[in-house]
This record gives sequence, C-alpha cells and structure tokens, in this order.
Amino acid sequence: RPPRKYNQFKSALIYYNNLFIKLEVGKMGIDEEAEKIFENRKNISTLRGAVISLALEIEYLLDELICFGLFGKEHYNRSFFKETVLHKEFFTFMQKWKVFRDIKNRGKFPVPVDEKLLHNLSRIVNIRNQFAHGQLEFSGTVSVLKYYDNGERTQEISKEYAKEIQELFSKTGAQLANLAYRCDNPDS
Repeated sequence: RPPRKYNQFKSALIYYNNLFIKLEVGKMGIDEEAEKIFENRKNISTLRGAVISLALEIEYLLDELICFGLFGKEHYNRSFFKETVLHKEFFTFMQKWKVFRDIKNRGKFPVPVDEKLLHNLSRIVNIRNQFAHGQLEFSGTVSVLKYYDNGERTQEISKEYAKEIQELFSKTGAQLANLAYRCDNPDS
C-alpha cells in the first residue's frame, strides 16, 4: 500500500469525548467553538467541585452547632459524639439538618435561630446532592444538570444560577458561623 499523504487535507473533524473537534494540519489547534465548549465544561466541573467543597464546610459548622445544642461547651462529649456518630459515613448531611432542626425546635440553643436559616440549609443539602449525584450534560455551550427528586428533573447551569448558588452558600455559611459564635458567647 502506498503511504498516505495527510497534507492533502487542510483540516479534519474528529469526534472525541462527546465533542467534535476541528484539527488543522500543522497546527493541531481547536476551533473557536470547541474551545468555548471545553471552557464551559471546565467551568461547570469547577462549580461542581466548589458546591461539594462549600457544602462540606457548612456541614462541619452544622456538626459544631449540633454538638453545642446537645452538649453545650462540654468538649469531651462533643468530641466523642463527632467521632462516633457525626463523622461516620452513615450519618448524612440531610440527617444532620434534621437533627439541627429538632434541636432548634426544642429550644436547645441559647440564642434564637432564624427559620430562614433552616430553609436555606435544606436548599443547600438538596443542591449538594444534585451536584454530587446528578449527571452533567453538555450541548455546545449549554450545560444541564439532570438529577432525581421525586422524578427526573433538570436544571440549566447558567451564570445566573451559579451566582445564586454562590450567594446562598456564602450567606448561609456566614449565618452558621455567626450562630456558632453567638452560642459560644451568648452575652455578646
């Protein structure tokens, strides 16, 4: 068989990782549209990681508040409870939210807890689960998160939605940190 002459083609369109990529002879470059698609995927993957990381930080604050609600400032029991219950793989974020809600409803915190905080925490638990367990799908520069919540649901991942998530997590984290401080210093 005679050798192929690849330089007879000016470019080639290949399908790779669910994307069409245009490779130009001598350049091995990606066309502008594919570059936007790759950038979008990178941004959404970064958002997914940020949602999970921020949810973990909020979960740790929730751990502290649960322990405070159950044991006050008694460090040994708080530490033991975290180690044997809260930090075990079977104790989920949603279960921690429910325990926190019950402690709040029984008036076990030395300071008032805003009802809106409970609502925001519930939203964060759900968003975290959507990103952790949902399927990201990409179509060009549009990204969609498919997840199950009493049936299959979809959420377009727009810049506005990403900003909404960031604000929710930031506000709720600050509220939890403030509550933890006020519980530890009720007279201030």
